[in-house]
Amino acid sequence: MLLKAIFSCRDCGVTYESGAPLHVGHIKPRSRYPELALELSNLQILCSECNIGKSNRSETSNFSLSN
Repeated sequence: MLLKAIFSCRDCGVTYESGAPLHVGHIKPRSRYPELALELSNLQILCSECNIGKSNRSETSNFSLSN
């Protein structure tokens, strides 16, 4: 299950195996919470489209790397 989480986008589910570029994204935006930039509990795996589309508008997620 952890490997699936690492190799797929948390928001849309697209996978690394399908060729989607994956990013480590911040749950609470780095621009507004710089002190959380490297906290594992504030990181999530997103595809580039979801990560870029999210920008700094959203601060929620059901998943983090520390789960």
